[in-house]
Amino acid sequence: METMDASQVFRPIEPSDRNRLLQLLHKAFRAAAEEYSFSRESNPRHGSFITREDLDGLIERGLEMHGLFEDGGLIGCVGIREGDSRELFHIEKLAVLPEKRYRGFGRAMMRRAITDIAERGGRAISIGIIDKNEKLKHWYRNLGFVEYERTEPKNLPFAVCLMRLDIT
Repeated sequence: METMDASQVFRPIEPSDRNRLLQLLHKAFRAAAEEYSFSRESNPRHGSFITREDLDGLIERGLEMHGLFEDGGLIGCVGIREGDSRELFHIEKLAVLPEKRYRGFGRAMMRRAITDIAERGGRAISIGIIDKNEKLKHWYRNLGFVEYERTEPKNLPFAVCLMRLDIT
């Protein structure tokens, strides 16, 4: 466990944390679901609708979830997944509770994730975001990510912008 400040701890999500993680994801991604008119039917795996079974499945298939805890409460999370090559990793499910946003928690969690990936020999990180979300693209650009592809997956009701950060 690593402390971010006196009242905050960043650590891997334990099985006993998963219900809190699910609640965090639902709450943190709700605004995006509303903004882009997602429904459980149109985008069932979106963070705002993800089920416990889907979350458990993602973790069982290699998504490592880490949480930011403040005074014992879960306020943020980030998922790390190793890609097909050991040099490429993916970031997924980065989330901060709405009432805790704009305080640098997302940036701090990303810095921890980047450091962890670099220590494991990762040379690049990929993320996928809603292509229309210019504010989020700008946020990731400020972290050093660059856009490299736009795709329109058949299983999603939106185009996806893929961004990459080289960390070598």
